[in-house]
Amino acid sequence: MNDFQIARWFNENDKFSGNTSNNIPAYILDTEENSDNIKDCIVVSPTADRTKIRTLFTKGARQVLIGESVLVDKYLLQDMIKQYGKEKIGIWLPVRLTQRSWTLDRKSNVDFSFVSVSNPLPRWIVLKANGDMTDVDALTWVSEILKAGCSSIMVSIDEPQDEDLLACAEMSEIAGNKFWLNTDSSDIEEIRFWVQYGHVLQLVVPHETDIELLAVNLNTRLMQGTFV
Repeated sequence: MNDFQIARWFNENDKFSGNTSNNIPAYILDTEENSDNIKDCIVVSPTADRTKIRTLFTKGARQVLIGESVLVDKYLLQDMIKQYGKEKIGIWLPVRLTQRSWTLDRKSNVDFSFVSVSNPLPRWIVLKANGDMTDVDALTWVSEILKAGCSSIMVSIDEPQDEDLLACAEMSEIAGNKFWLNTDSSDIEEIRFWVQYGHVLQLVVPHETDIELLAVNLNTRLMQGTFV
């Protein structure tokens, strides 16, 4: 049996009435509607500042994952880890795949030019909370924030595609058991691919998913190696 974990995800469209299971972690997007029901939950607060983070912990959050505010305030992550402890602070990374790109190299030879690969591998680029792309390479940035003591990273993939598996496998290698993946899907075959080829061991799935059934079916598919 594979040693993976599965958590529930509540986004901005999901009404959350409180974490009813101590065995299954609940990740909840910080919204006005859900702000009073976060006890023992992992709260994703993309633009949280120091005051907001303090408020979330006062209301009982188990852990707070901060997003683009870390890009704006370069001291925020280290300061919050120092204040609350590394197990209490994590990072939320919404990402989108940037495809291979090609450039015309006119400096390689005086007699001819040729097309070269400027971005040879698919890469994850960090998104802002509103979906706009930054210029931050997710994999490179994660390497840096891990050095700062970050203990948890949840990656949410915007419009997943096959080539995301390459970036996912690299993220799994870099972040190990600190990496949680959210693709906003409970489809068994999609999840099997993330586990088998993206090397994911920690998944965040839509809250309405029957997690026990999903785990059983996923283990069965992985052991059988089916491709149906």
